[in-house]
Amino acid sequence: MGQGGPQEIVSRHPTTWGWIMFSQGTVWTTWPNPYPGSPEEDPLLKEENLESLPSILRPPPPSRTYTEVP
Repeated sequence: MGQGGPQEIVSRHPTTWGWIMFSQGTVWTTWPNPYPGSPEEDPLLKEENLESLPSILRPPPPSRTYTEVP
């Protein structure tokens, strides 16, 4: 049985297809990321949006679809 406590969620960015890992307000990416609040900040990396990205621990709802980026 696993230990209780925070879990990291790992997902893919739907545009860059890079890896994202986040837990309790901290975000790690596999690409350089601008500081929060900067003009270049990616809105998908805000916590309220990260919680809706698909993950192995939390699959996407059946009604949600993503478009593959070539």
